[in-house]
Amino acid sequence: MCLLDDIYTDEEIKEFALSGLSRVRDEVLERLFTPEEIVEIKKRRKERVDAENARRDAADEEERKQLEQEAALKLELRKKDAQERRREWYRKRRRSRRNKHK
Repeated sequence: MCLLDDIYTDEEIKEFALSGLSRVRDEVLERLFTPEEIVEIKKRRKERVDAENARRDAADEEERKQLEQEAALKLELRKKDAQERRREWYRKRRRSRRNKHK
């Protein structure tokens, strides 16, 4: 496994860290930045991760709602089908009783 500081220069690592796109080890941060900058970098990274997690949660919630709607629709269709079958059974039963007494 290779690390950022094995492949990239200090300037490139600084760019990655400042953009918040890449996670940089604490040892590397301590070597390249002041404590105030490190706090700001970690804050940006956390905000980015939180925003991504919120986006994923919203997508998951939307998918869950859609699945619930589909399940409710299927249940409603099954109920209607069962009612129709019951009505048909009673119609046939009434017809057969009428025909027996003639």
